[in-house]
Amino acid sequence: MTPPPEMASVVPIDRLDLAFTPQPWVFATERRADIDSFFATLQRENPALWNGRVLMLRHHAIARPEPERD
Repeated sequence: MTPPPEMASVVPIDRLDLAFTPQPWVFATERRADIDSFFATLQRENPALWNGRVLMLRHHAIARPEPERD
């Protein structure tokens, strides 16, 4: 769930460790007809509207690096 804007923060990221694992999105599967209809309406209003693949982040964590020791 996305936090409200007043709680959002910007965190500098030095490194990403990502893995791609295809998984169905139950919401999209169950609402496919509604989504397609909604997008068709938007596309009629704007024929150049982009319709391509979207990758969604399912789980994430931001880890702070350990301080260096002498």
